[in-house]
Amino acid sequence: MAREDQIIDKNNAPKLLARLREAGAAEIRVGILGDTASEQVGGEGLTMAGLGAVHEFGTDRAGKNHNVVIPERAHLRSTWDDRAVMRKAVRKLNELYARTGTAKQIMLGAAIILADAVKEKINRGISPALSAEYEKRRGSGATPLVHTGRYRNSIQGQVVER
Repeated sequence: MAREDQIIDKNNAPKLLARLREAGAAEIRVGILGDTASEQVGGEGLTMAGLGAVHEFGTDRAGKNHNVVIPERAHLRSTWDDRAVMRKAVRKLNELYARTGTAKQIMLGAAIILADAVKEKINRGISPALSAEYEKRRGSGATPLVHTGRYRNSIQGQVVER
């Protein structure tokens, strides 16, 4: 039994990392993946992956005449940089580690947790807000990157053999 002044380390990170090394040549990918990436969006030959890149990095060449500015809304990169999101993901991974045995199951769980974190970030709203012109077309209170939900729902996590 632990003394009152004794610190008990419940950090499973070293064990978790050791178990993940068992997976060997596998990696986690999160984003717009597989067949979904090549799905057409709109009528201009834009793919779902292209739409994601436009919003992640921004562009000043969108639209039919290539003169529409879409600001950067870094929903993928900013999720990885968000310490609160990553702490939550690590807590979920620790719970998963306690319940499951294989490295592949843990990696798949991590991929799903991270994809869900990106979707949650989109749901909360990515700045900058929509332009007044675009919000007028979409309606007051519209959230960037959320209209039909198709884009947000295209974000997936997967484990891929290298």
